[in-house]
Amino acid sequence: MAGGRLPASDLTGRLALANDVATPRTLRGALDLDGPRVAATTLTSLHATGRVADDEVQFTINASSTDGAAQVTGSVAPRTQRFDVRGTATELDLAALTGRPALAGRANATWQLAGEGFSPATTKAAAALTLAPGRVGGVTIQSGTVAARAEGDGS
Repeated sequence: MAGGRLPASDLTGRLALANDVATPRTLRGALDLDGPRVAATTLTSLHATGRVADDEVQFTINASSTDGAAQVTGSVAPRTQRFDVRGTATELDLAALTGRPALAGRANATWQLAGEGFSPATTKAAAALTLAPGRVGGVTIQSGTVAARAEGDGS
């Protein structure tokens, strides 16, 4: 965002919020955008749902375009400092996402990040990325997995 200006965008859609007398400290919401555009990036659709309660935020986001689709689901619990976020990319064209034509192709992957602790010292987390068959630039991907763990020193 050069100069603090927002790019020309179109975020037309519907937002619905609901709460129920049986669970007064819980708020549910849904956001649907049809053909949202931010700068030069246009999606076919974006659908997000969420639930906010005293001790946890849960969400699901689905986005699709002619350049692929993605889904992210997760939960974050501020009091206990726990998190679990997972995602899927299907037929994603990284050239369109990054603006780098050399990355043209179709990538398919799943990822997850789960753990606890919101500071480097208290974090105990595991992350994994699994690649499914696809192509990025001139590279054909058969499959692959990478995993990592992080554990703070507790200070």
